[in-house]
Amino acid sequence: MSFLGEVIGELLGGALEGIIWRNKPASYFPEGHENASLGCVAGFLALMSLLIGLPGFIFAISSVGVRGPGSLFILGFGAGSALLAIGAIRVGSKALFVTQRNAVLSHLSRATGYVVLLASGISSILGVVSLIRWLA
Repeated sequence: MSFLGEVIGELLGGALEGIIWRNKPASYFPEGHENASLGCVAGFLALMSLLIGLPGFIFAISSVGVRGPGSLFILGFGAGSALLAIGAIRVGSKALFVTQRNAVLSHLSRATGYVVLLASGISSILGVVSLIRWLA
């Protein structure tokens, strides 16, 4: 019986203490927890766009006259890497605006995003051209 009383006393005491002294949790990052690692997120998105866009770009350049399902492969990889590159550019820009943490990584991810966006645009155009040739 005394164990149950101690547990109930601890629960009620903790609840009463939380009501009386509303302790605000300490913020370790002045820009907030959701904005502290935006540079790392931008770098991850840029790396993923590069890893997805590079094989699609190489395949699009090396096989210009390809027809059939290969054109859908080129188009899909180009669109996927373009979306990831746009995300890397936007998150990298926001990271530079919000905080100076990982600023070099944000700059590099923006530059990589622009290069991958250009490459994925070229590969998407080549994919659309080969898709039109295949369907015609």
